Amino acid sequence: MEDSVACSAQTFQGQEFPTSGCAPGALGQAQELPVIHHGITIGEVAGIISGVTSLVSLTLPLIVALILVWSIKNRQLNASTWSSTAKTLQGTLWPMLLQSDSARGTFVARQVTIVSTTLTCAVVLLFAAHIITPLPLTEEIQPASDTSPVSFVYARDLTFFGQGTAARPTQPLHRSCGTKVYTDCTPSQELFDKLSSGSIGTTIAGPKDIQFRNFFFYQNQTTSNESITVGLTRPMQYLLLNTDYTIVEGLIVDPNNGGIGFRNHTVPTGLQLGATWLEDILWVQPETVCTANNFSIHFPFGNTHLNQLFDGVDTGIDPNAATDRYLQDDGAFASRNWSIPSPRWDIYGEDSLWNITGPIPDLAQRAFLGAWWDNQFTASALKLSQNSTTYIGNKYDQEFKNYTSIINPFAITISNIDGAFMDPAWAYNLWKFVTNNLQRYFPIADFIPGVNASYKFVHNFLAYGHRCFGFDDFDKPNPLKPYIRCGNLYGVAIPDDPRQNEFQIGAMVGQPVYTCASSVKAMIKTVEFTFNGTSSLNNVVVSSIIDKNYTSPEAEPLWGVENVDPSLNLNISDINLLWGLVSDLYENDPEISTIRGKDFYLPVAYSVTDMSVFKDSLAVASVFTTAWSSVYQEVAWIAGTSFGGLPSYSGDIQYSLFLKWRDLSRTKDGAAQILNLIWTDLVASAVVGTKTGFDNSVSSDGGILGKREAHKHHSVVVYGNLLFAIPAAIVFLLWILLLVMAIVLLISRKVTRDMLSYYMNQSSLGRAVLNAEQSNSRIATSTSSQWVKEFGNDIIGIRPYTRRALISNDDGARQRGQSPVQQHGEEGNESTELEIMEEEPRVETEDFRSGTLYKLLRSKTL
Repeated sequence: MEDSVACSAQTFQGQEFPTSGCAPGALGQAQELPVIHHGITIGEVAGIISGVTSLVSLTLPLIVALILVWSIKNRQLNASTWSSTAKTLQGTLWPMLLQSDSARGTFVARQVTIVSTTLTCAVVLLFAAHIITPLPLTEEIQPASDTSPVSFVYARDLTFFGQGTAARPTQPLHRSCGTKVYTDCTPSQELFDKLSSGSIGTTIAGPKDIQFRNFFFYQNQTTSNESITVGLTRPMQYLLLNTDYTIVEGLIVDPNNGGIGFRNHTVPTGLQLGATWLEDILWVQPETVCTANNFSIHFPFGNTHLNQLFDGVDTGIDPNAATDRYLQDDGAFASRNWSIPSPRWDIYGEDSLWNITGPIPDLAQRAFLGAWWDNQFTASALKLSQNSTTYIGNKYDQEFKNYTSIINPFAITISNIDGAFMDPAWAYNLWKFVTNNLQRYFPIADFIPGVNASYKFVHNFLAYGHRCFGFDDFDKPNPLKPYIRCGNLYGVAIPDDPRQNEFQIGAMVGQPVYTCASSVKAMIKTVEFTFNGTSSLNNVVVSSIIDKNYTSPEAEPLWGVENVDPSLNLNISDINLLWGLVSDLYENDPEISTIRGKDFYLPVAYSVTDMSVFKDSLAVASVFTTAWSSVYQEVAWIAGTSFGGLPSYSGDIQYSLFLKWRDLSRTKDGAAQILNLIWTDLVASAVVGTKTGFDNSVSSDGGILGKREAHKHHSVVVYGNLLFAIPAAIVFLLWILLLVMAIVLLISRKVTRDMLSYYMNQSSLGRAVLNAEQSNSRIATSTSSQWVKEFGNDIIGIRPYTRRALISNDDGARQRGQSPVQQHGEEGNESTELEIMEEEPRVETEDFRSGTLYKLLRSKTL
C-alpha cells in the first residue's frame, strides 16, 4: 500500500533524493469507524440521518401516547391530569390518523381550519425537507485562496519510464560536428552560461537541463581513450493513447495536442490533504499544418495481404487486376488553378524564393505549395494538363498496381514527397527499403533493376518536396531560420459506401492523401499541479497547462541561438546549434543571435538524420529536429515495419492506434495532429528534464530540497443542487411570513401575553370540562396556578373506556346533512349500539371512591 512506503532515500539519475516521512495520520486513520462506503455521498448520509431522526421525532410521541392510554385506561383522574394527558395525546399524529374529534373540520371556524391546515402542510414539508435538503451536500478538497511556503522533495517515477531512465553519466555534455568524420565542437562554458542566463533561479529548464534519457559509450580513439557518451533512443511505451496530461520521469506530456514540458519532478511533503501550485515550465511544441491533395487512392479490400500471404483464402479478387485500382480526382485536377503560385519554387539559384523564410515560418503556405507541386507532378505522370477535360470523380487506373498491392487499409503511411504511390516509383521504394535495412550488410541496393529510371521519375517529387523545407543541408547555419520538414500522409482507408462501417471483402475503399509541413517551437507555459498529500508521483495531477501571460511585448522572454564562426566553414549538416533563454544583458552579445517573443522556432538542422542513434550527448541541439526526420521517413513508411529500432506508428500492429488514426486521418487538421502526436511520443522516449527549480538549495534532513509557494488543500462542504432546497425554502418562507405576522400582532397588542395565556388555559381539557359542569366563574377567570390549587384535583366526568364497539349510523347522519358523530346514550334509532362487556370496568380512585359523584358516575356507566 502507498501509505506504507518506507521513509528512506531514493536515487534518480545517480543522485540521491530522500523522500518525505510517512504520511501524516496514517495510524490515526486506522482507528476511524468506516461509516461511508463507496457509492454513497456525505449528503445522502446526512439525508438518511436527518430522515431517521425526523421519523423518530414523529413516531416517538405516537408510541408514548399508546403507553399513556394504557396507563390511564378506566381510571378516574382529576382535572389537571386530564389537561396534561390531553396535551400529550392531542399533540401527536393520532388525532389525524384516527380522525378523532380534534382532527375533523365539520363546524370548525374557517380561520381555525386555515391555520390548522397550514400547520399540517408545513409539518409535511418540513419532514420532506429533513430528508431531501442534505442530499446534494458533498465534501470537496479545495485549495486555499492564499499561498504559503511548502517544502518539496524529489518524487521518483516508478513506471517503465522511470525504470528505463539511465543514471546521469559523469562525463560532461559534449557536441560533435561533421557528417562522416566527427570533430569535437562542444560549446564553451561561457556560451552555456549565456544561453542559460534567462532561466537561472527559475523552474525553466536550460540547455544543460535537457538530456538524453539513455546513452551508450564508446572510446575516443583520437585522444586519450576517454569514454564518450552518445544519446540513444530506447522506445518506452505509447503515450499518445492516453487521454490526460501524463507525468513521466523528467517530463510532462500532452497526448492530445502534442508537446512536452521539462521538469525533474518534486512534490510537497508534510501535507495531509495536499496542495495546488503553479510552475513555469519550458515547453517544446510540435506544429504542423496539412493540406488535402484532393485526390484519393481506391482499391478493393482483400486484394493485398489476404491474397499474398494466405494463398488458400479465396477472396474472389484477382491481385493482378489493375482495373479496380485507381486514383480518384476529388478536385485536385478538375478544380485546379494551373498557374504557378507565388512564391515560385521553380526558380533555383541566387533568385530562389523557396528558401526565404522568416523567424516565424508560414507552415500553411508551405503545405499548400507542397501539395500544389505534388499534384503538378502527379498530373504530369497521368498525362494531364490545363487543356485536359477533367471533372470531379474522374478515375485514373494506370500506374497504381504495385502500391495498391502492398498497401494496408488498416494503417497510415507517412513519407517524403516522392510520388511513391505510383508504379514508376516502385524500384526507388525498393531501393530505399534495402538501403535503410540491408545496405549496411550487403551492398546490393544499386543493383536493383530499374532503380535509375525510377529515381529519375521521383526526382522532381523529391526536389520540390525538399524545397518545402526552405533550406539545403549544405547551406551555412542561420541561427534565426526555422527548421521545417514536409511530407505526405496517406490516411486510413475508408469504405467508399457510406453505409458500411467496417471493411468487407471485395468492397472498395479509398485512402485520402495530405501534404504537410511541420516545425517545432519552444515556449514557456504555466502548469498547475494538484497533489493529494501522499508522497508519490502517481498522486500528482496536471490540472491545466496554459501559455504564460505577459503584461507587454517587452516582458516577453528573450531567446538566443549561438552564432557559428564563419572561419570554421561549417554547413547546416555539420552542426546542431545551441539555443536557450538569455538575460537582457546579452541581447546584443556578438556570440549569440537573439529574438524576443512568446515562442521561438528552433533553428535549421541536418535533415538526413534519425532518432535511433545520435552523434553526441547534447540533446537540446539535435533531438527535436531529428524527431521530424524519423516521423517523415521511418516510423510509418511501411505498415508494421520498424526502422532503426524505432516503433511502428502506422497502426497496423496496434489496433488502438488504428482506431485513433482512422478518426483523425479523415480531416487535414486530424492528419496534422497525427504527426504532432507521433513526434511527441518519440521525443518523450528520447529525453528527460533534470531541473527541479531548487538547484541552489541544499537538501536537509528528510530530503527537503526547498520551499515553494503553494495553495494548501482544505476540506469544504459544497451544496451541489439548489433544487433540493425547495421544500426547505418554502418552509423557511412560510416561517418568515408567520413570524412577521406574529411580531406585528404582538407589537400592535392585538395579541398579548395575557390573552395568549387565557386561551391556553380555556382550551385546556380539565378547565373546559369543569367550566361546562360547574357555574363557578373562578374556574374560568383564575390564573393557572390558582386553578391548579383550587380545582386541579377535582374529578371530571370522563367516561371509562368499555370494550363495546361504537357503530355509527352513517345513513341517518347523512340524511340530516351532518357528519356521522359518535354518540353516547340510550339505545334508539340514532344512537350507537354497545356490545356487552365480558367483565365490568374497573374504576380506581382513592379520594372519592365513596363519594356521591363516584357512585353517580358508576351507576351511569353500568
